[in-house]
Amino acid sequence: MRRSVILGTVEEIPTKRDAERELWERLQALNVQMKCPAEIYQPSSRPYTGLPDIDYPFHDKTIVVTRCGRICLGSKKINLSQVFAGQAVGIKEVHDDIWLVSFMKYDLGYFDLETRVLEPLENPFGPKVSPM
Repeated sequence: MRRSVILGTVEEIPTKRDAERELWERLQALNVQMKCPAEIYQPSSRPYTGLPDIDYPFHDKTIVVTRCGRICLGSKKINLSQVFAGQAVGIKEVHDDIWLVSFMKYDLGYFDLETRVLEPLENPFGPKVSPM
């Protein structure tokens, strides 16, 4: 540890060596030094059952997104995103030929059957900026 004197106070500043020493002490306590992961791996006692099927009870239809990231509604194809390939999304008609697309509990955006373009909503995971 280094000591730093700032305005008459002494404060301990951890160094990289201190962090490495602490990590080494933790590894010694766990007795995992120089062992391969396979030597210490233990499978979980809880079985993995996978995720439950997603359903959309308040939507008109549940549609599985194609591998190329489209929603097919009859002969109409609407580009969504390849990120959702193979996933079920819910669509609900909110006005004449205007549909809301949702994934899980998130509304993604709206499209109309004439233009077949998805207009995204605000990103629910985006940065939150508070007004000043």
